Amino acid sequence: GKAVVIMKDHLRCTLTQETPEGPRVVTSTAGQAQYEQGKRQIELAGGARTELSDPRLVGAGIVRAGRIVIDLSTSPYRYVLEGDSGENDLRFTPRQVVKKKNAGSDSPTGPVHIHHYESGEFQAGKIARFEGARTTANLDDLPNKTHAELRGTHVEATFSDSGDQLLRTEVTGGVHYDVSRQVRTRDGKGVTSNQIIGTGKQAIYDLENGRVNLIDNIEATLIDREALLVPAKLSASSVVVYSDPVHYEITGTKGHARLQWTPMPAKPKPTPLKAADTSTINEPHVPAFAIGLATLSGFQQGNYEPARQAAFIGENLLYETMDAMTKSESNIRAREFKAAFRADGTLEKAEAIGNARYFLQQPGPDQTMQSIKGTAASTTFTREEKATSLTLLGPFEAEITDPVQFAEPGHATGQEKDTLTLDLDTHNIDFASPNKTGEFTFTPRTSVPATTDVPKSKSKAKP
Repeated sequence: GKAVVIMKDHLRCTLTQETPEGPRVVTSTAGQAQYEQGKRQIELAGGARTELSDPRLVGAGIVRAGRIVIDLSTSPYRYVLEGDSGENDLRFTPRQVVKKKNAGSDSPTGPVHIHHYESGEFQAGKIARFEGARTTANLDDLPNKTHAELRGTHVEATFSDSGDQLLRTEVTGGVHYDVSRQVRTRDGKGVTSNQIIGTGKQAIYDLENGRVNLIDNIEATLIDREALLVPAKLSASSVVVYSDPVHYEITGTKGHARLQWTPMPAKPKPTPLKAADTSTINEPHVPAFAIGLATLSGFQQGNYEPARQAAFIGENLLYETMDAMTKSESNIRAREFKAAFRADGTLEKAEAIGNARYFLQQPGPDQTMQSIKGTAASTTFTREEKATSLTLLGPFEAEITDPVQFAEPGHATGQEKDTLTLDLDTHNIDFASPNKTGEFTFTPRTSVPATTDVPKSKSKAKP
């Protein structure tokens, strides 16, 4: 007949499976065990713990579960696991792979830790599949110094054909993710980390390609202590997180297309001194236009790389900024948005391209608000060492409000190739009209209304 052997009370057993790659050795302890010869399986229960040595693993894998069923008919052995999610735990490290093009070994995956599952199935190098409301996978991409903690209701891993490399891990169902990467500080003197934390419906850690795919209803927080004054907030349809360098490919849909961040503030410029005037020595000058909190919404596709660049497209992009301290603000609608950042995280340039509709305001010298609004083919905000400016490319229309210089709002129009640049520090206006098609109408505070046709290719208006 087919024997059934039952063993109880603090048992310990060892199983060995010979293979061409080397022996597989399983050492188990449990409160009780049952061996069924016909099914070729052994069932462990009561605080079951199994240590498995396998040619496909580095060191021993450790399995803990309320109940472990080991299928001895397969190669390698297959483990069916279930029990209290607070106790269930699996740890293993896929065998290192030596690539011919490299002199040394390359192990893209460090130790893998899967825990808090309610049930699961594991076969070294072939199957890793787990279920449970709090099932969590901790994974590492050693070459890129990236760590991920992924939690959901279902976790499943895919291995290479040879079974010695973990290629990807997919998590679905109410997913929570925390992905961080260690990087050198930008001064090269230390180490810091970049991090994305949030929720979604699906997460795929693609170790083979060094990226993490976050899919469907993504709500995330981005942390970069050197590029962002405070963590950024992201709502998107999907996000691909790349490791080297850290950047994000972002897809937006209606209701899920919003990136909100606070770039590092520009350093205050020293206040210029008048002759024999020492009253303002050491008094910092707040930049004429402070960015504060920036929000980009309505995008369809985009790429964001903190402290380097951002580029987004969409039929109805909206870029907004608001600085609570100075009350400087702006909003621009366009079809394309590009930004360049300096290494210290400050904004260097921001461009809105394609039927731009814009508004910008800032406090003047007497704290009255100065503003410019209208339409343009494109707008470019530029912050240089000696000047901060907004440039309009024609065709454009502009309404300029400056209570200090104008008795009423001025109006400017320009055609193709015309440009208008407003210096946000000095409030000078630089109007260039190569084909003499521009017009600027304004009323100085102490004069009658005047209309200025731009007769030259470049003319300054400084009422």
